[in-house]
Amino acid sequence: MRGLIWKDVLVNRAQLRMYGIFLAVYLVLARAGILNLTGLVCILAVVLFVLTLNVFAYDDESRWDPCVLCLPGGRRQAVLARTLFVLLLLGFVSAAGALVALMPGLQGREGMLRSMLELCTFFLFILDVLLPLLWYLGVERARPFAITLVMFPLVGLALLEKAEALEPLEKLLGPLFLLALAGMGVSIIVSLHIVEKKEY
Repeated sequence: MRGLIWKDVLVNRAQLRMYGIFLAVYLVLARAGILNLTGLVCILAVVLFVLTLNVFAYDDESRWDPCVLCLPGGRRQAVLARTLFVLLLLGFVSAAGALVALMPGLQGREGMLRSMLELCTFFLFILDVLLPLLWYLGVERARPFAITLVMFPLVGLALLEKAEALEPLEKLLGPLFLLALAGMGVSIIVSLHIVEKKEY
């Protein structure tokens, strides 16, 4: 499984490097109070969404999945490795945000840390639906549904912030994060079922 994860890292290393630079700039702007924190969550969620699609798109284009899924245990390991890779991306972005929040001499530390938890919760909910969808339809067929899946919640977040109605959701952030985490377990089971039944 480590080999499959490392393959995804190597395949996407150029994009990971580019988005890493963007990430650093956005985090510093947000920490300095120049970039709105809700805007930061939306931007980072879109970046993670694009990277997730790219991982699946490259494997579809190179016909990698039919090869690896023919190996003993290949289907199960492919699903788990892909899920873990995307979760590692989310963890890296959140950890980077937390480190920037803990930098001395800057204001807004608590808001920044809360925004990273909001990002984890928001994107986990997206992944709960997105990953099975990508396994089932493939990237090209799933792309319109995937974009809708991301854009509607982003627009909803923006409207809630404009109406100053985000506070009730922020109070439920902990339970919502746990719910999204539990949903990831269900998402993995569904993805495994889809891949086991899928013909390549």
